[in-house]
Amino acid sequence: SRLVKAFMYRELPFATRGGKCFVYVGDVATAAVNALTMGEPGEAYITGNANLPFTEFARIVASVNGVAPPLLVLPPAVVAAYGRTMGWLGRLFGFEPNLSYATARISSDDQYFSSKKAILHLQMPQTDIEEAIRMTSAWLRGETAPAPVVSP
Repeated sequence: SRLVKAFMYRELPFATRGGKCFVYVGDVATAAVNALTMGEPGEAYITGNANLPFTEFARIVASVNGVAPPLLVLPPAVVAAYGRTMGWLGRLFGFEPNLSYATARISSDDQYFSSKKAILHLQMPQTDIEEAIRMTSAWLRGETAPAPVVSP
């Protein structure tokens, strides 16, 4: 939700060149609950959904929320410098930066994964990422309460 909020309120005026595996929190919760009865002891399950570049994720967040997407895509060194600066300013002035140095460094990497095992073994749902962003945005605006987790 932190990244949705950053793009939704235009707190992060740029995207990075990397990407990650995005997933709706309700899907992860369902998989975790199902793991109690469906999971195999000692097994590990990746709970993810949509492998997207940050530029595409930012575009979807902007579209869902009726705001302009970030126009800049910054190179890794500039993103890392921004994260370091924001971390320093946050410590100095007592605020939580919108992008920490650690997050800035990994945001330029591609972190893509497959959740096939969790989908098959734990019956993990795969909520459409646009719908997930829509629900998360509504929750961030205080328009809805979090949905209850229901096991299939």
